[in-house]
Amino acid sequence: MEDKKLSLPKTIKVGPHTVTIKYVEVPDCSEPGEFIFGSWCIQDLEIQIREGLEPSLEWETFWHEVMECINEMTDADIPHHFIQTFGLLLAGITGGMKICECQGLGKTESTHLAAK
Repeated sequence: MEDKKLSLPKTIKVGPHTVTIKYVEVPDCSEPGEFIFGSWCIQDLEIQIREGLEPSLEWETFWHEVMECINEMTDADIPHHFIQTFGLLLAGITGGMKICECQGLGKTESTHLAAK
């Protein structure tokens, strides 16, 4: 979505890899009639976040997909309920913390986890 102000980082580094964060209408992994908040694709090194989520759900989904990314890249075989729990806890723990300097349109802006 081009006109949405990106509140999440545009990219993250996981080891030597750059992972792109992208807003999408429907994540690629969605089945018809299913409501998926996000997805992770190792082939494209891309995390997709559903457009229009409330900021708290957006950040929780971001952290969940980061955990999915780490899990797959490291072959850690972390059970999905742990990934869900860690995504929720990371979103809560990091709420309001400055986590990156994101490049906006022609300027650098700080990204914070908490909704304003």
